[in-house]
Amino acid sequence: MRNYKGIPVVSMSRFEKQTGIKISNCSGKMQGEKSITTSWTSTPICQKNIEAAKKIVDRLIAEGKPIDGPDSKVPVCYWCYAKGGMFAVFPAIRKAYERNTKILDSGTLKCIPDFDSRREITPVRYSTHGDLSSESCLKNYCLIAEANPKTPFVLLTKHKSLCKQYFKANPKPNNLHINLSSFFVNRPAIENADDESWIDNIFTVYQADYASSNNIRANCKCYEGSCKDCQRCARSNNKDNHTVEILRK
Repeated sequence: MRNYKGIPVVSMSRFEKQTGIKISNCSGKMQGEKSITTSWTSTPICQKNIEAAKKIVDRLIAEGKPIDGPDSKVPVCYWCYAKGGMFAVFPAIRKAYERNTKILDSGTLKCIPDFDSRREITPVRYSTHGDLSSESCLKNYCLIAEANPKTPFVLLTKHKSLCKQYFKANPKPNNLHINLSSFFVNRPAIENADDESWIDNIFTVYQADYASSNNIRANCKCYEGSCKDCQRCARSNNKDNHTVEILRK
């Protein structure tokens, strides 16, 4: 058994038993990848963003303004996909992800999962059904990545302030690829990521009508295949570091 910073690195199954954290097998476009996720139900920034999105949409509807179209200024969290699918159908999944969040928020992990020993190395996704829940969560994500240098780790997050503060004092693992996710549809989070060295990519969701009228095309190959085939968001320092996805309702 190997160790990292004095912490044992164990098999994925043993990690799950010793920590209580669920390592998920991704499905759909992320088929073939693993994930360790928090839950939007117990992640403060998710709750804040979903509430803000609802208020904005309610106001637009009351004013007779469209929530679709080229002038739409609606938070992407209004269409949060994590609230549906298996998460909504199977209560056990919700409980598992809420447990993940609680454990990740509770301090440094007692052991680390060994992702590097897999026969096929594919990216590991963080917070696929939530976001960063705390500094402790981000610290543990970095710890797991550092202990598995052969494995790419992918984090899509809207928690810019937490990342900015944390990475001022701590180095970002080279194999942790952070995609700053835009809060509004049709509007990139920031025009240029050069002012924040921890940002590897900007991830923006566009409505189909807006994208069509502005000649914006999805550059995420998962529309034609899978995330495993594309891995655009699992690479750092892309020459074009703006990933475009078209809203799926």
